[in-house]
Amino acid sequence: MLVLALTGGIAAGKSHFARAFASRGAQIIDYDVLSRRAVEPGSPALDQIIETWGSDALSPNGTLNRQRLAQIVFSSPDDLSKLNAITHPHISKLACEADRAAYERKPNGVVVHDIPLLKGSDVEMRAHGIIVIDAHEETRVARMIHERSMSDDDARSRIRRQVPASELRANADVIVDNTQTQNTDALVSWLWDHWINPFAKNLAHQEKRRYAPAARPDPITLSTNFTHIQHKLNKLGMRCKAVANRNFALQLVPPIPSDCVDRLHTAGFVPVGEHFEIANPANPVSIWLNSN
Repeated sequence: MLVLALTGGIAAGKSHFARAFASRGAQIIDYDVLSRRAVEPGSPALDQIIETWGSDALSPNGTLNRQRLAQIVFSSPDDLSKLNAITHPHISKLACEADRAAYERKPNGVVVHDIPLLKGSDVEMRAHGIIVIDAHEETRVARMIHERSMSDDDARSRIRRQVPASELRANADVIVDNTQTQNTDALVSWLWDHWINPFAKNLAHQEKRRYAPAARPDPITLSTNFTHIQHKLNKLGMRCKAVANRNFALQLVPPIPSDCVDRLHTAGFVPVGEHFEIANPANPVSIWLNSN
């Protein structure tokens, strides 16, 4: 199963891409939905929220007053950190359960984690690929004013409190500039036909096929994301180093785990002759078990 993380700043258009991928057969794990489930009445997370901020955080019917809590935490980095520490473990557990259910339904399918806060999450290391949806700040502000009835100051304040777009792009396999929304359907189609589907087939067939996609639209950028791959391998207990005289090649450093092939498969690598390559069709990173 191909696991993708879909992220982006507020009003960049991430949710539109998630719906478009779903219409093409992807299973979507929506973290906005999971965050609501995590704080349902009677949940441990809601109990902790009440202990921390009192009954003011509740609506009259006993559910979480999300608007009131947002007013509290978004005006205080300290409170926001406390809220994330309470809710993120519960959301992560629900996401893992959803992942397993998606695999049982369609082992060779595509699952997309629609996640606003990717950095530091479990799925950041589990995902085979990361898609970042971006848009110019002025466009995002205009969308927030028009679609969410926010003031200009409130919109810019929300953007400033989020992870900077430059940081999101630095950790991406795919970056989509969604400033011009009239291009969105064409961008989704290209991504699905010429990147996601070949990626899923490489994983399903455990091979790296020749990649010659149709002309890539200018708003889409494909990245090698070399550092993220190294972090993922380290997380899986496999230390590696760059191979001299080879571009984007890594060598596993002894001791090499006896189940390294399974771990490489988990990380999204497929066998190619005597070495392994990342199943991402547009990514040239390879892994060598020895220096020969």
